Amino acid sequence: MANPVKGAIGQLGERVIDTSKGLFTALRDAFSRESAGNIQELQSVIKSFPSIQNPTIDNAPLMAAHNTSVEGIIAANEIGGIPSPSIGISDPSNLGQFGEISLIMDPNKLDPKMNIYPTDAYTGRQPKGEVPERSNSGNRILPPRDPYYEDGSRKPNRPYTMNTVLKDMRQGPYGPMYLPASEEYAQNSSGALRAATSRPFKSIDEIKNARGKIYVEGRDNVNLEKDPLDAFHSQFSRTKFSLINDLQDKFKKTEIRTRRSKNEDGEFVTTQEPITRQMGMDTANELLLALGRNDADINKTAAVSEGFVSMDDIPALKDAVNRLGEVLENAPTKYFEAKPNAAMSLSDFDVALVPADVAENEEVMRILRENNLPVSTYTDFGPNKDDYREGVMRQMKENLFSIGGTGMLGYGALQSVGGNNGESGS
Repeated sequence: MANPVKGAIGQLGERVIDTSKGLFTALRDAFSRESAGNIQELQSVIKSFPSIQNPTIDNAPLMAAHNTSVEGIIAANEIGGIPSPSIGISDPSNLGQFGEISLIMDPNKLDPKMNIYPTDAYTGRQPKGEVPERSNSGNRILPPRDPYYEDGSRKPNRPYTMNTVLKDMRQGPYGPMYLPASEEYAQNSSGALRAATSRPFKSIDEIKNARGKIYVEGRDNVNLEKDPLDAFHSQFSRTKFSLINDLQDKFKKTEIRTRRSKNEDGEFVTTQEPITRQMGMDTANELLLALGRNDADINKTAAVSEGFVSMDDIPALKDAVNRLGEVLENAPTKYFEAKPNAAMSLSDFDVALVPADVAENEEVMRILRENNLPVSTYTDFGPNKDDYREGVMRQMKENLFSIGGTGMLGYGALQSVGGNNGESGS
């Protein structure tokens, strides 16, 4: 496993394109003809994606919600809020995952400084903490990520507080939790690469106008044929692994191996021979994510620090991955993600939407009441779909994003930016 750039990643680099080259040429020169062709095919898949015409509040509603659980509400009450919550922004039909309780947020409270990404950003998650089995107090603790010092002695547990949790998240093994592709257990997924190449929205109007990029299966795949999002994911997965293979094939290093052995006379002799080493998949993947984010400390990646890739090669590689990011900028997604580098109080939300049985939980209801959070309920069964979570959300008109100030963008919009300048992958 490659060593992650621990704590080194501070912010996303700007996406800079070398306009002296076309899309295909830049990708072919930095990686390979195959990868360049894969990205052109990915571009075609995005352009051909079924798009909703004239997206509006009615046919493409947007809502912001953080989903959690009963345990999550109780933990938030214990430490005084939710540390760096992931807030999904999407059509209500896509907001039913990651917990049975939806904390609905007034879109007017969102701010671009919250790091609002145009896709699932694979950001770092809140550590859950533990309640020791023999604890008399029942208080949670936060065990250290690496439980032992170098001498083998055990590191102490920390109290589970807002400060310790936020500090833990900001010092995540793959960078601060608010940066894309910092989720610990998703580093090798294709989605992490898409996240790494993404850049946050610059305004709330940008979010409103991008509502047409949200994919809703029941709306956009009415014939119930093969999910078109699967075609995009499959092509993107092929593209990602093609880039990984190129890095492994193109960047090798030669080392001198020293061997000591006996010759025919029984004497020990020392010989040296060159051997060629190929970087591992994890090392290549780490570099690819760092290229996507334009990390300032890319020299600390294993690929560079261990001598596989020279810093002289980095500009061309960055340019190529920036172009991939530009292509992905207009790809469909199921939701946008906001990730504030701060804690949020339960009272920062506007409505708690809970299952009918949770409404009978006196402790949860007390916590929500003390945080001045109104409660609405939903059911998961029955003939009236307006009573389901999605149906209740759609009735919360005051919590929907309004229309933005400029024209709407759908799948493949502005796809000519950074185009191929007429070059062919053939």
